[in-house]
Amino acid sequence: MIQSRSNPYELGRPARAGARVASWVGRAIFGLGYRVDAPGRRLVPRTGPVILAVNHTAFLDGPLVVGVTRRPVHVFSKAQLFHGPLGLALRAIGQIPIRRDTADLAALGAGLDVLAHGGVLAVFPEGSRGKGDFTDVRDGLAWLAMRSGAAIVPVVCLGTSAGGSTIGGIARPGARLTAAYGAPFHVPVPTDRPRSRTALRQGAAMVRDRLVAHHAAVHEHARRKEHQ
Repeated sequence: MIQSRSNPYELGRPARAGARVASWVGRAIFGLGYRVDAPGRRLVPRTGPVILAVNHTAFLDGPLVVGVTRRPVHVFSKAQLFHGPLGLALRAIGQIPIRRDTADLAALGAGLDVLAHGGVLAVFPEGSRGKGDFTDVRDGLAWLAMRSGAAIVPVVCLGTSAGGSTIGGIARPGARLTAAYGAPFHVPVPTDRPRSRTALRQGAAMVRDRLVAHHAAVHEHARRKEHQ
């Protein structure tokens, strides 16, 4: 595993402490303001590096995962948010700005630092908000997992973008929100050419298949509940 002392993008203790504060605040907000289900939450390893691979359809996906995961979570968030007071606040709670139009080495380095310290990193592997079905997963998630040895836990958020139940794209207070966690898995790293482009493509394909399968299973379960 990569050691933090060799990483020039170390976040530092204040950011890690800020992530703990964000977890407490998020737990209170979502516990009091919404009806939240988090099936599979206990599947998240209690210790060691973990990458949460979260589908992304609405603004609340990231805050929801921060609030319901029982460990402090650092989130990759789009760099455009990190300006002025909002940017200072996001950095203070351990969020990481990432430029989505390029291979952002600073963001990836900061993500590796989180994992090198045995932390939890939330990634939106599709890069931006969209259908949220994991069919267009970028290679960065597999790259982080293969470099760090972290387990990947798929997470599917439901209810955060439900049409009439949102105000300006944010779910109304009292709405039912779901963050469904899947079983953790590791991306195998070949011993002969561990950092080759071929190894990365194979790892990314495996990740995509696992995420798509989890997304399908969560939605099938939700449809069955609706018809009960």
